[in-house]
Amino acid sequence: MSEQIEIEFKNLLTQDEYRHLIKHFNLTNVPPIFQENIYLDTPDFKLKQHHAALRVRIKEHQQSEITLKTPIEKGLLETNIPLTTEECLMFMTDQQLPEKKELEMKLKTFGMNHSSVDVFASLKTKRIEKQLTPDILIVLDESWYHGQHDVELEIEASNYEDGERFFLTLLAQHHIPRRHTPNKIQRAMQAKLNP
Repeated sequence: MSEQIEIEFKNLLTQDEYRHLIKHFNLTNVPPIFQENIYLDTPDFKLKQHHAALRVRIKEHQQSEITLKTPIEKGLLETNIPLTTEECLMFMTDQQLPEKKELEMKLKTFGMNHSSVDVFASLKTKRIEKQLTPDILIVLDESWYHGQHDVELEIEASNYEDGERFFLTLLAQHHIPRRHTPNKIQRAMQAKLNP
């Protein structure tokens, strides 16, 4: 299990803006990462009520993992629990989370356990990323979910203020309007509930 603070800034893009940023940051030849996020919650969305999120992320040619995101003052606390290949295959077959002690302890704080949650949405992403500085990672995601398709910019930072400054400067320099950008789990849920 690993835990880290996730500080990220997101903005939906047009296809032209997406292509422009790929060219500007010289990302054309960066090999993309293909991944699928499978989102879980209780039938009454207890995690959502606590502004938390649970997903299984299956990455092509990389280790899959369970991630629980919980809010903190600035950002999210991201708890990652690796899945073996066998656990991942079992999850894909029966869509039931394997019992993991670390996850059980975290879910218990919400009054639930691994068997309380069900899959409610999924999203596939082609991700291109590049470390621009030791503290700034640029991520360009193209996602498909429940009949929808979008592209988005994410800036991940180790410091909230520096990340926000970089993000806003980048948008201004490239004449990209700041857009309301729900996170991926919200977009996938909305598309699933309102096709």
